[in-house]
Amino acid sequence: MLMPDQQKLIRKYAILPQLIIPSFFLVFLGSAVAVVLITIDGAFLRNLDMSTATIMLAGSGSFFYGFFVLYILFVSFSSLRSEKWITLVKEVAARNGLTPYTDDQYEEKIKILCGQPAMVAELARVELPSFAQSLKWLIIIPITAQVLLFVPEFISSHNALEAQKDVVSHVLEQLDATYAPNCTDVRYSHPRDGFRHIYNFYAYLNETEEHKASHINIAVDEDSRIHEISYYCDVDVHLSKEENIAHVKESFEKLHEMLVASGVTTSSKTTMDLYQLSDEFCNMFTEGSYYEEFILDNDDYDDAYVYYRYDTRSEEEYTDYARSYVSLHLSTKYSLR
Repeated sequence: MLMPDQQKLIRKYAILPQLIIPSFFLVFLGSAVAVVLITIDGAFLRNLDMSTATIMLAGSGSFFYGFFVLYILFVSFSSLRSEKWITLVKEVAARNGLTPYTDDQYEEKIKILCGQPAMVAELARVELPSFAQSLKWLIIIPITAQVLLFVPEFISSHNALEAQKDVVSHVLEQLDATYAPNCTDVRYSHPRDGFRHIYNFYAYLNETEEHKASHINIAVDEDSRIHEISYYCDVDVHLSKEENIAHVKESFEKLHEMLVASGVTTSSKTTMDLYQLSDEFCNMFTEGSYYEEFILDNDDYDDAYVYYRYDTRSEEEYTDYARSYVSLHLSTKYSLR
């Protein structure tokens, strides 16, 4: 009767050669799982700054199967020729009546047996697990370990995302606390309702005349930075150009005062400070027609993109439901991730 460690060695060497081809293809399975893990971490948990270590951790299954293939090759070309294995094979052969004294081709047959561990297992009456069972565990254990190893990364990314949402929520709530008491309508997309790259905050001034509605749109990005600020004010084509300009300036100033009072900050001084209409825009508006729209870019600022718009319709299309408005757009100069 062979010792347990001898049986274990025979079982090991008999099973490994069967798994070399499946292991080669399982490298691709491990890679596919890595892609899924990285996609979940990046797309759903917003971890866009993965380190090399994180990527390697995600691909741990592929690395395992790759090394496993190399290990099988090592066993096939080295371990099966070791003195320990040859001695064990000779012992099994002797138990089955094969000795140098009973067979003239003893050495040749021993050499063949050394390269055929499955045959050695049969001669030694060592029970082997089925190929399907071996393959099942070869898939389940490494892939499960690969996923479990990545769970702490998921937890870390989730916590970071929740902290990020808290900061963005605080900025939006600061704006809400300032604008809500002074505006007829305040609305914004809340981070708790779903992730967005940009969260838009809208506040509409208390104005009795519908055709003179004014509002501000503040775009806060996922990193709680003020990405863009836009001021809007309706124009009444039945009033003089000067009256409309005065109303636009007054509305923009009110909206800006509340922005400053909210205490929010931005990396662009221009985006936070600028709210006045430029003299060039005012001249173009007063000298032009109510029914001709135009855009005026302002390239005088290094930290922000600035442009003014007058939107309207042609005189032929201008019905009682038509709307004209002036807007000022300020966008911070940085790239969104």
